[in-house]
This record gives sequence, structure tokens and C-alpha cells, in this order.
Amino acid sequence: MRYLPVFAGDTVKLRIEHIGESKEFKAKVIEVTPRYGRINRGRTAKNPLLKVLRCGTNEEMHIDNGYVTNIVERYNGPARPPLNIFNEDRWVDLARVRTRKKGVIAGFLVDLASVALRNANFFLPHPVDPERVERLYSRSRIGLVKQERGIYWVNRKPFVRWARQNASRICKTTAQRIKEKTAVNKAYEDDYWRGVDAGDFDS
Repeated sequence: MRYLPVFAGDTVKLRIEHIGESKEFKAKVIEVTPRYGRINRGRTAKNPLLKVLRCGTNEEMHIDNGYVTNIVERYNGPARPPLNIFNEDRWVDLARVRTRKKGVIAGFLVDLASVALRNANFFLPHPVDPERVERLYSRSRIGLVKQERGIYWVNRKPFVRWARQNASRICKTTAQRIKEKTAVNKAYEDDYWRGVDAGDFDS
């Protein structure tokens, strides 16, 4: 499904059609979340997911970007901070990163790197790749205090500087995300069609 590119703060018109009925309304875009991976057995790209607030109400909803029919007004306020997924609690579990002594943190390397990228003021739409961060960090070991059984103890400040300087090299790429999500989507679809063929969904 094709879609009109929108951004947080825009006011848009949406149309939802369901069983012969059509409903149009205006809404303000609160958040735009890219969705990676293809569906329909790899033939169709997924549209971004929008979080919107219906105008004149307090109703928030999530809806596919493909339902936007018109952009009523573009956001014209102060510049918004770039997307950084590490600012979301669902991406960073701080409980797994322990402070051992002043200035030193410990945890799995992928978690340490994720914490280091938190609050970085640049565009970070993808999570840390465990293999890439391990491979790159093994070449420099900046800030390393010790390593034992997969756990790293590092000096926070130099490690944070290293992670932010190498953010584009230690995070997954868009191509990786599309490939991974497409494989997951295909597995779900294959399971569904096997069920259909087996008559699991007959009424």
C-alpha cells in the first residue's frame, strides 16, 4: 500500500473503510514508527505505524500510514529531536547493567553499548548488533577494565565516547532489519497457510 510521508506534529486526514462503510476524520500525528520487513510472501513492504490523536477528542489510536489521504497542515514548530530508539525503556533494560564502583559499569557488551547510546542526540533507528559490537570492540577495548564469562567491566566515560563515535558501525542496518523481519513475517504466513490447507480455520 502506498502512503503519504508524514511526521510527528503534522495534522492529517484519514479514511477508514470497513465492510462497505467509510469514515473520515482529522488527527494530529504524535509518533511515526518505521516498520521493517515485507509481507505477502515478501512481495509487499509494510507502511509506517502512526500514533495519532483525533482532533476534537482525547482519543489516541495507532493506525497504518496508508490510511492517510491528505496532509492538512505540516508541523511548523521548533525542531524535534531525532529518533533515538535507545531512549525507549523497551530497548534498554538498565537492570542488566550494574555499576560496580564509581565510573565503572558492567554487563553484556550489547547492553552496555545500548546504554551508552541512550540520550545521544542523533538519528538511531536500529538496535545494536551483538556480533558487530563484539567484533569492533575487540579491536580497541577502549575503557575495558576486565572481561569474564561474557560480562564486561568498562569505564563509563571512555566507553560511552567510543560507542557514540561508532554508533553507525555497531548498530544493525536497515537492510538487516528488513531481512530479519521479512523472515519472521514469512514464517507466520507459512504457518497460517499450512493451517488453512489442513482445515484448522474451518468454522
